Amino acid sequence: LQELNYGISYYHEGNIRTADIYQNTPFNVVLDSSHLQLIGLPFKIKILSEKEFIISAESEDQRPYNIKEERYVNNKKVSFSFKETHTFGDWVKGENFNFQILPENFDVFNNDQWDDFYFIIHDVVLLTEQFIKSTKIKEIDKDASIIKMTAIGGNPNKTIDYLNKISGLYIQSGLDEKNEMAYNTILFINQQ
Repeated sequence: LQELNYGISYYHEGNIRTADIYQNTPFNVVLDSSHLQLIGLPFKIKILSEKEFIISAESEDQRPYNIKEERYVNNKKVSFSFKETHTFGDWVKGENFNFQILPENFDVFNNDQWDDFYFIIHDVVLLTEQFIKSTKIKEIDKDASIIKMTAIGGNPNKTIDYLNKISGLYIQSGLDEKNEMAYNTILFINQQ
């Protein structure tokens, strides 16, 4: 999931519904992994122009998360209310968060006039467990190396990318195993 950059999810808040805008976001968040972060907290973004945005967040009894160590900070809970105007490319810093908001694709902002967004930073370990639970893998035929993989997710494109990544890892694992067997066979023959 880290290779797929699923550690942060992006959403658009519309009048009728909120949508996961995976691969269609006007900005990208870059985390400072050496700094504590707040996991599961919506950071709201209101785009003012292609240069400026307002960011806001509210928290009550939120535990900060150490991304490098992949664990929550014990005995510390944070409550705050935060609202600031920033320029894209700025670092947005608080006591328990630090990240950069970079401009990405403003088509949805310009064409669709979307301006209300939010993003959520995830606990990648917990997210991985959720993806594993939603994934089903079956052998099609016991004598073949074909498997059937299915997964349930909120965004079809995100789920497809996840399944494609798992398929690629499965194929690579099989190739690595075959290469190791071939190497060991050559080594054995050369020692005779």
